[in-house]
Amino acid sequence: MVIIQKFNWHAQTGSYRYGDQGYLVMDDGPQHEGIQCSRKLAKPITDSESTIELRLRVVVGKRYAIRLYSSTDQLAAQLVITEGGWLQFNRQVARVSTDFYLTWFNGRPVVDPDFVPEKSGAGAKTIESDEHSFRFGDFGFEGGTFSFSFDGSDKKQIPATLKSDIARLELVAFPCQDAGNRIRLKQFVQTDGKRLLEVETFPIYWEPVEAIPPGYPDDNTRAAATRPYGYHWLECSGEYCWVRGHLPHKLDGTEYELTFDLQTPDVDKETCVELHQDDGTMAQSMLPVKVGIIGGKFFSGFASRVTSSVLGKDFWKSQQALYPQIAPEPDKTYNIRIRWNNAGYYSWWVNDTPMRFSGIAKTGVPFSFPGYELPGFRIPFLNKLVRRPFSGFDTIALHYGLVSPSSHVAYYGNFRVAPVDER
Repeated sequence: MVIIQKFNWHAQTGSYRYGDQGYLVMDDGPQHEGIQCSRKLAKPITDSESTIELRLRVVVGKRYAIRLYSSTDQLAAQLVITEGGWLQFNRQVARVSTDFYLTWFNGRPVVDPDFVPEKSGAGAKTIESDEHSFRFGDFGFEGGTFSFSFDGSDKKQIPATLKSDIARLELVAFPCQDAGNRIRLKQFVQTDGKRLLEVETFPIYWEPVEAIPPGYPDDNTRAAATRPYGYHWLECSGEYCWVRGHLPHKLDGTEYELTFDLQTPDVDKETCVELHQDDGTMAQSMLPVKVGIIGGKFFSGFASRVTSSVLGKDFWKSQQALYPQIAPEPDKTYNIRIRWNNAGYYSWWVNDTPMRFSGIAKTGVPFSFPGYELPGFRIPFLNKLVRRPFSGFDTIALHYGLVSPSSHVAYYGNFRVAPVDER
């Protein structure tokens, strides 16, 4: 029942989607500048017992590399996947062939032209490889060699430039004149001898919402862009943007807790996290638990009552309450914790400080809770008079920017969702 999503990578170039069909998807940049994305190991490798294993797919016909670096950023080894689909190791003085090659469509060899589909008169069409396993181990820092295994094959000894350790790996798609560079990473595994150090998967699909054209609902929404940054963050950039985190299952228990890290260089613009029960739309999928930073203050969202002068009855309306007790600072990391229940209330903390209602709305107007809403540490997100059916949240929405066009960058990291009794 515990869902954990960390952003352990750092991207120099490329476009990224976390968790799309369970993969970290790395696409070429708009100028075909390639892909360059690296990851620090859970623990630097200094012995022959440790291993690294990756499971990934690539678009066939492009040139890729898996690089291993020392803690001093010296290149120790480079595995190249050629345009033809062969795997080879490049050294400073020699090229080492492995006799391994990519396959596609459940084992068909890419290097055999009889198995590569063709367009009429236009050569081979674009295809994606099978999901392959790349395993590195038996690091010999005295002899400068290591072993490599492909899809569980027998190990091959590979000469390399190993010195003191292996501390970082990098995935590369070389720049290409044509579009189509893509790496899809399914899993990263590191062991320390027989002990499992880390298994990284991508359980939450962080979907950057595309720009909505003028005249269509929610047309104040601009295109969101995401990339892993600083081996800790999901960097979200744009103007008025949304990134939706689709959870693998609905959170339908009685009480849950979400923790995450939040940082922004501009505390005046809106940087927030919302919990949604998605109904297929953006604005109407809310029923939100909503916390974040705006106007130089922390704020939360709550359900308020507004009377319609036309119908003479009350309706639900979203309001925002400001919290003056902690003043957010630019570029400072804040750990935020939210706890909620299906009865329709939530509480939250910033750096373990309980956040209590100030009684002042974002508009500067004082507000009160006439009987059906409780002030203080329990914040209502379902209005009792107009309660919509609620069966649990299924989406974490990252929202940043202002309604008027203005470039903004926000950083989100270290997400953990768990029932309160499994914290």
